[in-house]
Amino acid sequence: PNMTVYENIAFPLRIRGRPAEEVDKKVQWAARFLDLADILGANVRGLSGGQQQRVSVGRAIVREPAVLLMDEPISHLDAGLRAKMRTELKELVRDLGVTTIYVTHDQVESMAMADRICVMNLGKIQQIGTPKEIYGRPRTEFVAGFIGEPPMNFADCELVREDGQFFVISPSFRIRLSAPMEEKLAQYEGTPQVRIGVRPEDVAVLSAPGPNTLPAEVDFVEPQGERNILSMKLAGGEIFLVEVRPEVRPAIGETLHLRPDLNHLHIFEVRTGLNILY
Repeated sequence: PNMTVYENIAFPLRIRGRPAEEVDKKVQWAARFLDLADILGANVRGLSGGQQQRVSVGRAIVREPAVLLMDEPISHLDAGLRAKMRTELKELVRDLGVTTIYVTHDQVESMAMADRICVMNLGKIQQIGTPKEIYGRPRTEFVAGFIGEPPMNFADCELVREDGQFFVISPSFRIRLSAPMEEKLAQYEGTPQVRIGVRPEDVAVLSAPGPNTLPAEVDFVEPQGERNILSMKLAGGEIFLVEVRPEVRPAIGETLHLRPDLNHLHIFEVRTGLNILY
């Protein structure tokens, strides 16, 4: 913090004994690339959070690394600056063309910035995939619950087979599962205790009951501008969050009927947390 921007970026080269001409050439290149050329003489302590972050990146790239490791580089910034820096860092990595490992506990950052995501829990890899794969086809219940805002809805139930058809049943609902699921479900026929998961945007809200609907009471309505989030209490006490259009404003205590989209329904084995339908 007591060094200038120039001295900070030059530091890793100087401690390696690189020639002064080479040091200056690389510092000037990094400064132009990172839009720091006008403040090379400034003390780092007086810079904004975003500028300080670019200086840190400059120290790394002058070494011409094969891989960049960024460990929660913007976690200390306020929400507005984090959003701005996400865009800048993604553009920077793209322009550099260097493989970058970016560590974060913020699932929004991971979804916004990554080409591929590795989700870990307690030191173990849960799933590796593109943001689309991680969101749409979570391999485990942990991944399903960690990725997404609002989070995925979960409800405990039993997996049963009646007259050749599979159902998930609980005190709150009875859902007949679709034929394309049967091959994978058959492998778990002897494992009755499961947990269904469905994202808020994959639940239809109906005024009348019908096939595969879950009666639920409106507990809370949260307006969010382009959408409303309904907090719905099922008969068994489970809370489901549901996305609806902004003009949909049901009364608190009103009973509505929820219908999960079976094409986006997930079923997790309680014991292992694995997605049966993965």
